[in-house]
Amino acid sequence: MTRKAQRAAATRKAARPTARPRPAAEQPAPSLPSLPRSRAAMSVALLLGTAFVAYIPAMRAGYVRFDDTDYIEQNHLLRTAPGLAQIWTSPLAYPPGVPYYPVTFSIHWLEFRAWGHSATGYHLVNIGLHAVNGVLVWLVLRSLAVPGALFAALLFAVHPVQAQSVAWLAERKNVLAAMFYLATVLGWLRFVRAGSWPLYALALVTFLLGLLSKTIICTLPIALLLLIWWRKPPRAKRLALLVLPFLGLAMVMGAVVIWRENTLLEGVPFASGLSLAERVLIAGRGLWFYVGKLLVPVNLVPVYPHWKVESGRMVAYLYPLAVAAVVAAAWLFRRRVGGAPLVAVLFFVVTLGPTSGLVDFGYLAKSFVGDHYLYIPSVALFAGIATLGATLARHVRWTPARYAVSVVAAGVAGGLGVLTWRQCAVYQDAETFWGRVVAHNPSPTALSALGDAYLLQKDLEQAEHLLRRALAQRDSARTRFRLGCLLIERQQIAAAAEQFERALWLNRTRDRIRGLSAQSLANLGFCYRATGDYARAADAYRQAADLDPSLTWAREAEAAVEQALRRQPAATTPATQPR
Repeated sequence: MTRKAQRAAATRKAARPTARPRPAAEQPAPSLPSLPRSRAAMSVALLLGTAFVAYIPAMRAGYVRFDDTDYIEQNHLLRTAPGLAQIWTSPLAYPPGVPYYPVTFSIHWLEFRAWGHSATGYHLVNIGLHAVNGVLVWLVLRSLAVPGALFAALLFAVHPVQAQSVAWLAERKNVLAAMFYLATVLGWLRFVRAGSWPLYALALVTFLLGLLSKTIICTLPIALLLLIWWRKPPRAKRLALLVLPFLGLAMVMGAVVIWRENTLLEGVPFASGLSLAERVLIAGRGLWFYVGKLLVPVNLVPVYPHWKVESGRMVAYLYPLAVAAVVAAAWLFRRRVGGAPLVAVLFFVVTLGPTSGLVDFGYLAKSFVGDHYLYIPSVALFAGIATLGATLARHVRWTPARYAVSVVAAGVAGGLGVLTWRQCAVYQDAETFWGRVVAHNPSPTALSALGDAYLLQKDLEQAEHLLRRALAQRDSARTRFRLGCLLIERQQIAAAAEQFERALWLNRTRDRIRGLSAQSLANLGFCYRATGDYARAADAYRQAADLDPSLTWAREAEAAVEQALRRQPAATTPATQPR
């Protein structure tokens, strides 16, 4: 080739157009250089250490008699070897009011072999799981190249709004499901980078384990789709199709939970009676309520009071409209600031969706909101705060000012840790827990539960005062049952029988609390027997044992009472009180 031809070929090659670069907001997450082992070890140690220090008071806590006693202390499935098989194969063998979460209760079954009824061991495991979750949050955010990932994970580890999930034993299902959730996201991200099918299979397994721990993580497939849209990795459409198996698992387990929720109310579906407009108002206000508690974590209450839903007032619609405005703004500015803010907002909204009030679930009868629902969604806000802080520190060139940013960050984390330490005290025992609720939310449920706590302590005067305050607000089967137990303690058998009869009628016609009818009948049998009415006692015992086969003593008492017409019956005791 002549020199002239070579120059022409070079010119054509140089003039060849290059591929248009994608906007920064569409770029996939960069491959991060691995941290030095010493720095990674220090980060892990910081997260684990701060989590354990913040929750030291929880190690000395007991049971608060709000689900945790049913889940652990009084759960007959944990006590025997066959119980482990029943945990997986017999949802209706679960104690009344206990949801079908076999992974959670299998772990409780193993723990029961180690420390029995002692609450300390269960609290230590809860704290350990939360500390591990803090590390997983850091790994996930770092995999997504989120600035300030370590600070975001630190906020997650020490924020007091997480105390309800960590210090309350009933929420073991929450921290356990979150661990599997975060492990699934981490496995998915590594699968996207490496294309390794074993990683994909492992992510499916961890997601299934999470669903079997608590189905609240059913929104994870939507989170994966958001990540695909945000990072736009190669073969994005193929990856979106690979999310379908995750979605299928979520739908199946969601159907199981809906079925199980119905059995918790003796086969009657829970119905809040809320209209669509009221649900939207509750969801909108609830989202801003949660943002407020994350930014200003004061006056945290285990069970918040219901607020009045006024669908006829236009001002009430400002909450959902404000949510829509934030989403719209994040969408409109996505090309200028990137897709991260939109993904964070949508993640927060979608992850809270199942518990926002848009669909019925049992906890709505107690409150529209709960701190434990923020456990996973809070990561979005913490990541946003950390990103702002890291961006500010990066753009500040004056060294003292950069140190000041670090000092402020450390002060925020330390202050949150102190608040968490104090919040753990709320979960020390039933009196403290329900006393805190009554102080901020003197609802019939809280008054009745606090009365039950004093009844267990044999403070009958205070217990009766609280139970009658609860009945003055609302006639409840559970409160009537507890008052009947109190009257037995006072040896007022005839008056106690009236309370159990009323509890039985209320439960059959309105409240539908699974297990309460059987316990009311069993205690009625005790009252009838104590007054010498053996025929009615035998009938009550028979109905109780038929409704709840676990009340084996009721069947034995029935046989003894049937012989009472001919000989003196053996003594028996009334049913244990439900929470």
